[in-house]
Amino acid sequence: MVTTKMKRAWFALIAIVAALALGFTLSGCAGESDEELITKAIDNEMSIIVEPDDETIQMLADEATAGAGSTFETMGIDSAELVKSWIDGFGYSIGTITVDGDTATVEMTITSKQLGPVMMDWQANFEENATSQGFTSMDEIYAYAGETIMDELNNASPVETSVEVAVNKDGNDWVFDQGAGNQTALMDAMIGDYSL
Repeated sequence: MVTTKMKRAWFALIAIVAALALGFTLSGCAGESDEELITKAIDNEMSIIVEPDDETIQMLADEATAGAGSTFETMGIDSAELVKSWIDGFGYSIGTITVDGDTATVEMTITSKQLGPVMMDWQANFEENATSQGFTSMDEIYAYAGETIMDELNNASPVETSVEVAVNKDGNDWVFDQGAGNQTALMDAMIGDYSL
């Protein structure tokens, strides 16, 4: 059904966003503290999501489309517009950085529209609203689903989520831990509760 394919699309989106955000090295410069280097590198790299270029938007859109199969096309959803709406209002702040030898933890507050609650709100209202429309074909129902999903996402407000991420030192460079902990932190912030 629609929600299963949409769920796969959201997870494809979050996977590529996590790869963008976590797949960077925090390179050191002489004279700066570890905390300064970590902060500067996070600022440089998070700009990929805060101020994405057209190539990043298209990459995220392609991932969403791949995860959804033909569902977006059937529903009339432009995946690039979906991505733009989702990351609209995305932001972050860096809190306490605790360095312990070659490891560090970074407390962050991520501000993002959470896709889980958006989709749960949409699903809670969709069946009743679609039934009241008096549609006569599946094409009309799918088009209405796409329109209402985009309305729900466009009208969603970003929420703040506190997360903690791990960073490891490799020589003179700081690198995000590629483990499940950091990925889960980003998913908590950007997807939230998604128990469809």
